[in-house]
Amino acid sequence: MLVLFEDENWRHFAPLIYTRPIYDIRCGAFALHERIRALLATRPDALAHTNGQALHLPLPLSQFAPILKKAGTDDGISGDGAVLPNAMAGLCRPYMQACYGPTEGLSALLRNSTPITLLNGRALSLEWLPDLLRATVNTVYVADGVLLGAKISPALASAVLYYLQTQRAADALEELQRFARVVEVEALLLAYPWDLINQAGEQLVRDLPLLAARLPRYTSHDPQIVVRGDDVYVSPTAKLDGPLVLDARDGPIYLDDECHIEPFSFIQGPAYVGKQTLVASARIRAETSLGPVCRVGGEIEASTFQGFSNKHHDGFLGHSWLGEWVNIGAMTTNSDLKNTYGNIKVVIEQLGSFNSGTLKLGCFWPIMSSSALECT
Repeated sequence: MLVLFEDENWRHFAPLIYTRPIYDIRCGAFALHERIRALLATRPDALAHTNGQALHLPLPLSQFAPILKKAGTDDGISGDGAVLPNAMAGLCRPYMQACYGPTEGLSALLRNSTPITLLNGRALSLEWLPDLLRATVNTVYVADGVLLGAKISPALASAVLYYLQTQRAADALEELQRFARVVEVEALLLAYPWDLINQAGEQLVRDLPLLAARLPRYTSHDPQIVVRGDDVYVSPTAKLDGPLVLDARDGPIYLDDECHIEPFSFIQGPAYVGKQTLVASARIRAETSLGPVCRVGGEIEASTFQGFSNKHHDGFLGHSWLGEWVNIGAMTTNSDLKNTYGNIKVVIEQLGSFNSGTLKLGCFWPIMSSSALECT
């Protein structure tokens, strides 16, 4: 059983995380729970901890169906209310727990005798996860003093799940260190909101094996579609209307199921276009990720759309992150560079002002926000 949790640093991502836990925030092509599913789909050897059973993995989440434990019509709950041993569940703040975790409470996670694998919701790279899944029971992975993951018995889990349910990972780690083997590993964790933007491009490159396992390499010789570079992966159900340019010389390009690229579009890799997303004669610059069911136009650079959002008209959006159900009015343009070329400071709610350490940073748009026409 896999259990995703939030630690004390969830507050760093306000207000983006008020309607979803950190493991449901997109960075690159995936949110964490989606990346886990994609990784384990390519690494069946890592599922040995489920006694040979296929891992009960969730459908992609959205505000339509934010049920992390759910897959298809099976809700991952056995007849006695226990979470199935090959399921995935999430721990988060109380008002979202019914959506992401077992509605029966923590006891539902402990009714089976199988080990529980804990994963920090801020984890970005997952190279260490297969090793943890194969590790002996009561093994804890720590990265720079932070609880990254653990494979523990239900008995030990009963001593730490309460801490994790209340985002007290440091207290959970202190308890785990008393009874489990601790292994120091190197791993990337999200620390602040601007990491969602700064890490997106590199994450798109790191996720190439996961996406290439599902999306075939583009091999068409349509003269109206100019392809530069080799790493262009296009779903058979994607619709490409030339003339257009796919420039993968600086990184891979992924075009997912049923997306539609309209004529006169330019896409520069690394970039990801999600399922059923429309690119309306747009210029998509490098390090951009567009989640499912978006409509985009104009120019977009180094920005991430969580999904179900629109920027259908001309205008510029750079180094920004958009949640779900965001609507950008026509000709809206944001600045992502100070006129002094200095580092950009960001005020995080209830925590104060932080130096982002980056020269380029645009807007963070939480769920259900919008701009009027011609906003700057």
